[in-house]
Amino acid sequence: MADVFDFLYESRPLIMAGKLNVAFPLARRAYESLSLLHLCAIDKTWAVRWHEGKEISNGVIRKELAKHPMGQPEEIMREAYKFFCSATHPNRVLIPQRFLGEGNQYVLGVIGEPDLLLIVDYCMKTLAMWIWLLRIVVYFYRSVIAERDKDHFEALQQAHNEAKKVHEWLVANYNRLLGEFQSAREQPGAPSKIP
Repeated sequence: MADVFDFLYESRPLIMAGKLNVAFPLARRAYESLSLLHLCAIDKTWAVRWHEGKEISNGVIRKELAKHPMGQPEEIMREAYKFFCSATHPNRVLIPQRFLGEGNQYVLGVIGEPDLLLIVDYCMKTLAMWIWLLRIVVYFYRSVIAERDKDHFEALQQAHNEAKKVHEWLVANYNRLLGEFQSAREQPGAPSKIP
């Protein structure tokens, strides 16, 4: 739990600064730890294997979570993993998008305006991981929570409702930005980036 929290928390300022290339490996680590945590929380035999030092690949975790009624659909998990892997390793799609050598005085770090469309997309995905982490922790500690803090479940529902509102706002703005981006690309001589 602490591993997931640390990596999600540390990725926040990088995302907000538009340094998504740097945040991707942190978010991928959070995603991998979170999916492992989920599997271990719902099936203790996997927790025992992991505790004994057995390596459990993300592919195996996806397949096992897909089988369990409290798991996640494999296709959704595969897409999320692909998203977080897409910028974790150097590749010909990502590195040219940093506009290195195109009039930038420096080549280290993110230069210029962050891509707002990518930031909003990234925020949606990391918000989903925060919610996922919260649900797993509450599930795992449900008996302790029920015994010690009877109001916690109501507070959890309120937090979930607020997160849902934020997610809906992010989706609406992502779609708006996407529409602006597509309109700008269709205009002759228009810049390829959203101002």
